[in-house]
Amino acid sequence: MEFFSRMNLQVSIDILLEDHAKVWFGPYGDGVDEAMIIVDSKSGMWEFGPQKGDGVDFALHTWHTLSFIMCEDKQVVSLDGKLISSINLHASKPWYLKFKMSKYVYMAFNNLRLDHIPDKPTLSYHSYAEFLK
Repeated sequence: MEFFSRMNLQVSIDILLEDHAKVWFGPYGDGVDEAMIIVDSKSGMWEFGPQKGDGVDFALHTWHTLSFIMCEDKQVVSLDGKLISSINLHASKPWYLKFKMSKYVYMAFNNLRLDHIPDKPTLSYHSYAEFLK
C-alpha cells in the first residue's frame, strides 16, 4: 500500500514479543527512512530519526501498542500511549509501511490500524495525549 506525504495519517500496531529483539516500524521510502522508530526490548533504548533515548518499557509476553503520526512536515511516535519523540521531516514522495525485527523470535502482532486525520493537528508533547483521544 502506498501513502503520500500530504496525507495526515495515524498508524498503530499491537506487538507481543516472546524473546528480546529490536523492532523497526514506520514509513519506508525516499526521504522518510529516518522516520522509522527502532525499539530494543532488552535495553529499553530507542531511535527515531536523529534522536535516541532509553527507558522504554517493552516487557516480554505483554501486548504493546506502537503508534506514529505522519503529517506533512512532522512525525510523532508513542509506545503504549506515552510519547517517545517527535521529529520534523518533510516527506515529498510516496512511502510504504515497514515492520522488521533484528532476529527471528516468536512474536505476534494484531490490530494494525491506519486512520486518516482530516485536519493537520498541532503536534507537541503537551497536545499529543489529547490528540490520540
